[in-house]
Amino acid sequence: MCGAALSTPRFPVEPPQQGAHPISARGGRCCYSWLPLCLRARVFGRCGLSRPVVLPLEYTRARGPRGCVRSGQLSSRCFYLSGEAADEQSVERVGQVRQTGLFLVGASVDPSRCMCGNNMSVPLLADAVTVSGAERETAAVIFLHGLGDTGHSWADALSSIRLPYVKYICPHAPRIPVTLNMKMVMPSWFDLMGLTPDAPEDEAGIKKAAENIKAIIEHEMKNGIPPNRIILGGFSQGGALSLYTALTCQHQLAGIVALSCWLPLHKAFPQAASNGVNKDIAILQCHGEMDPMIPVRFGALTAEKLKSVVTPTKVQFKTYPGVMHSSCPQEMMAVKEFIEKLLPRI
Repeated sequence: MCGAALSTPRFPVEPPQQGAHPISARGGRCCYSWLPLCLRARVFGRCGLSRPVVLPLEYTRARGPRGCVRSGQLSSRCFYLSGEAADEQSVERVGQVRQTGLFLVGASVDPSRCMCGNNMSVPLLADAVTVSGAERETAAVIFLHGLGDTGHSWADALSSIRLPYVKYICPHAPRIPVTLNMKMVMPSWFDLMGLTPDAPEDEAGIKKAAENIKAIIEHEMKNGIPPNRIILGGFSQGGALSLYTALTCQHQLAGIVALSCWLPLHKAFPQAASNGVNKDIAILQCHGEMDPMIPVRFGALTAEKLKSVVTPTKVQFKTYPGVMHSSCPQEMMAVKEFIEKLLPRI
């Protein structure tokens, strides 16, 4: 449904400066190691800072000037942290880094104040792409990519419409064999056997994937973002999973963004909805009228089904002439307006 999976190249690491004190992903002082993507510079704003260290960081595919630590992606730029108790404003761009490596110069970490390790208990967050807010984050959007894609492409798209107080989380699907694509291994939230309303479905895989996304929601709640300030969304297979996850979630969410998708296990609804917790959830459903993969009529059938699950007036179904299995600027503006309405500044 989407492009091939993106590779994650690595550059060699800069050697430690004299007197630098390497740390591990757990925040303790030990051997030099690669840190997962979730340990971006902004995490260290919550840590106690003391003596300087050099932190080797994983290189990721950058997409222009937005591909930087402040926006949640690392790129070929060097960033510094300084001070006794730095916050997010401590992150400063200091120019191009040489092709020999990517590094952050900061300080050693007081493990008692560090929240870095929290992501380790949520597998999908370990390498998810996060577009961080430019100010205090009071809301979150969790967005799921389509079959064969990664979170990078949608992190880039969401960066263009982001709100400064909203965090955007774009996890990567695991790589599994997909029946629909001759058992080829690719990023996929669950197995797909067909793309028609009556095609067999991977019920166990769908439910397992939904639990993994709910774990991300729980993680954000523990970090202080209430569920009614969280929007779940996605494109194609990711949009399908976002619909199923939100409707079966035990927490009242702010809304759902469902792009070019369908409702998985639709025959189980409305009974499968979790005690009507999200009976009044707002849903923005968008679909290209020329979509050859998931025809717009399937989108219309999904919209009608959703109206039997939630309050009918809460379901918006927008179509876009000439658009195939992709997004368009008009659709992205609709997404931005939907997010702004449901997640106002507080």
